[in-house]
Amino acid sequence: MPRWSFPTAASIYSSAAIDADNVIYFGSFDGKVYALNPDGTQRWSFTTGGQIWSSPAISPDGTVYVGSMDGQLYALGKDGTKRWAFATGGQVSSSAVLGPDGIIYVGSTDMRLYAINPNGAQKWSFLTADKLYATPALAGDGTIVIGGNDKNIYAVNPDGTRKWAYATGDWIGSSAAIDEAGNVFVGSYDKKLYALAPDGSLRWSFTTTDRILSSPALASDGTVYVGSMDGGLYAVNPNGTLKWSLQTIGYAQSSPAIGADGTIYIGSARDTANGGTAMGRLYAVNPDGTQKWAFNPEAQVYASPVIAADGTIYCGSYDKRLYAIGP
Repeated sequence: MPRWSFPTAASIYSSAAIDADNVIYFGSFDGKVYALNPDGTQRWSFTTGGQIWSSPAISPDGTVYVGSMDGQLYALGKDGTKRWAFATGGQVSSSAVLGPDGIIYVGSTDMRLYAINPNGAQKWSFLTADKLYATPALAGDGTIVIGGNDKNIYAVNPDGTRKWAYATGDWIGSSAAIDEAGNVFVGSYDKKLYALAPDGSLRWSFTTTDRILSSPALASDGTVYVGSMDGGLYAVNPNGTLKWSLQTIGYAQSSPAIGADGTIYIGSARDTANGGTAMGRLYAVNPDGTQKWAFNPEAQVYASPVIAADGTIYCGSYDKRLYAIGP
């Protein structure tokens, strides 16, 4: 089923990023950032000092930003050379997000959300009460939203001051999705998906039967898709009621991706903690909740799939391979 697969020396948790030339970038637990041609051949790799959980972000000028568990955010040129590295006081599993003005936002386990100028100099940092694993999200008005291990969802103004905070029942590894109206959707380890108004007040919450690490995805009709550690892919109506759910083989920790035709793609992972032999599966699900197809790599799929402009789906696996599937 895959068009090709590319092997690394360790498991892959990082999601891929694709630039305007269809070059694919991703990280591996082997500590390397890889750049691949569209045919799956390697262009270059860059070695950091730690595992890479972070997914790359690409600026309009082709700079690749990626965090490493060595505590640094790296800025790499399109040729794989290091432009600069910004040292945080902790590990960086959070993925970087770029503002329209080129400012880079990233979280660290030193409890801080950083705003970094394109030249690598710190603009500001925002201190929370515990580690930050989640990836920040940007609202249309420039507000930065991030969840933390202190159980709070934070909204931070563009100048680094706190706008509001909303307390959930457990820590937050899910990254937020924000709609055009500024409503915030985010999952928590308390098993709930939250919908918050732009002022941080609760609109509704939807409860699954296990923790949520998956980041929500928003469809054009307002449907919210999210995975749960109970193995379910949930489609939630804009009013917070269940539209449908589909059971996967294990943890649906992967974040959904939505194709141009409405197809939802999500990875699933079964390990010895949830029974049987460790295995993974990548699902394609129709908008009505029926399974379209499934692909079985040789190990768990915790990474989130990414869809290229031509419809190719890229997804990594704990079997140490990045797969290109379709279109």
